[in-house]
Amino acid sequence: MKRGLRFLTPRKMYIQLVVLTYFVVGANSAYAYVDPGTAGMAIQALLATLAAGAATIAVFWQQVRAKFDNLFGGKADASQVDPGE
Repeated sequence: MKRGLRFLTPRKMYIQLVVLTYFVVGANSAYAYVDPGTAGMAIQALLATLAAGAATIAVFWQQVRAKFDNLFGGKADASQVDPGE
């Protein structure tokens, strides 16, 4: 038997999704106050997540492009070209 991170089986993920959906849809109004500091922190977290996602996609795209360039004999990577030539 393989050892590793097999603690999230599809059935467990489905149950977690159902429970999360139940709590989100079935939530009553909290009538809570959200101060500007909390809203600012939430916006900052959202922007950081978007920036990290964009950086991840950019790095992944460079790797995919390099693989296809090597596979099809495309042009050399700009970082490997000598600027003195």
